[in-house]
Amino acid sequence: MKKQQIQQISVKALFEKNNTVFLVKDPKGKWELPGGRVDFGEEPRETLKRELEEELGWKNVDVRRPVDTWSFTVSKDDIDYQFVVIVFECTPLESEVKPQDDCAHEYTEIGWKSEEEIKALNIRQGYIDTIGKYFTE
Repeated sequence: MKKQQIQQISVKALFEKNNTVFLVKDPKGKWELPGGRVDFGEEPRETLKRELEEELGWKNVDVRRPVDTWSFTVSKDDIDYQFVVIVFECTPLESEVKPQDDCAHEYTEIGWKSEEEIKALNIRQGYIDTIGKYFTE
């Protein structure tokens, strides 16, 4: 019997400030860019705006150009998942970008990290590659 295969599209926001990138740490201990999965029929940029508001309380974000696209696979409970990740450059339209206090249900830690700090974190290689690409373009 062939394993079930499911594809998911995930959109992520790359916020840069003073040569650092805003990252979030999920409850499993992995660092990532903030964002989430695209719902059926939803436009990726709208998904990203919705996710940033739901997870961090950020309402005024300019979702700009796509920076990179990459994918990874995981298997769980006899199902193979492929996640296609689209990373957008984003700019806050507010003077100070601070997450809401109640984002703790989504993330255990947040912070601005330099490219060197990021390489030492528990983070998927795709994020490291994307951030490196962003800083070299």
